[in-house]
Amino acid sequence: MKYVSIVLAVVFIFFAALQYNDPDPVVWISFYLYASAMSFMVFYNKANIYALGVGAMAYLAGIFYSWPSTFSRATQEMSIMDPSIEGARETMGLGICLFTMLMYLTLMYTQKQNAKNNKAGKSKRTLVG
Repeated sequence: MKYVSIVLAVVFIFFAALQYNDPDPVVWISFYLYASAMSFMVFYNKANIYALGVGAMAYLAGIFYSWPSTFSRATQEMSIMDPSIEGARETMGLGICLFTMLMYLTLMYTQKQNAKNNKAGKSKRTLVG
């Protein structure tokens, strides 16, 4: 998972760079750089479950806010006449970020449970043996 997180960190930096010419670049660059920062933190085992949870909630709120009326044109070329194309793409980007945060949260929870079970198992062996 360490290598997946570093790859995702670089991908999110690339996504942030693509937002430079967006009408609201600060918002989208911030979203993607946050996901990148969390990915780096997972890579270095410094991730905080609360920071990941806040990120997941922010991405979920963003998905509800930017949800377009239709996704049928998400793969077409951008058009000023049809803003639902940008909305669909923004929603998909937020979905990728949300999925990443949920994946990291699941990973952290699983690791915490495994550590707890290993510790409990060791203490039982010590008492018995």
